Amino acid sequence: MRDTPNSEFAQIRGLQRPERIYEGLEKSVPGPNQAPTKSQAESELINLEVTWGKKYPVVLRSWNDNWEELSAYFKYDAPIRKLIYTTNAVEGFHRQVRKVTKTKGAFSSDMALMKFIYLATENISKKWTQPIQNWALTAQQLCIMFEGRFVINL
Repeated sequence: MRDTPNSEFAQIRGLQRPERIYEGLEKSVPGPNQAPTKSQAESELINLEVTWGKKYPVVLRSWNDNWEELSAYFKYDAPIRKLIYTTNAVEGFHRQVRKVTKTKGAFSSDMALMKFIYLATENISKKWTQPIQNWALTAQQLCIMFEGRFVINL
């Protein structure tokens, strides 16, 4: 079992395809940060199966087959789960880097690309002004869970 919950988010995002393949189903799937416990998430998965199992059996089989990996997320406290689930900042950063690099046809070397991305990051980071909600509590929990890997400098 992996120690990271990335696959759960890939599982949910797979339901949010623009082709509307799974129309209605994506609205029924609660976000991972909405179920407070693993047992509640399991009961919600059962409810999802009852409601959508006949229409989307492959999707629900995938959730059931990967449940051990998907449910690793629930070993973290709610503030850490929210931090993990909130990827908008990362996606926004990637979008902005892609925006500046796609206008440039080619780079003369890997170092030129790295310098270009470094300068783009400097410009992008000037816009980062909003702090993470409850960061002090979340940082303390991360420090305890990942002792030695996450250090708070006081």
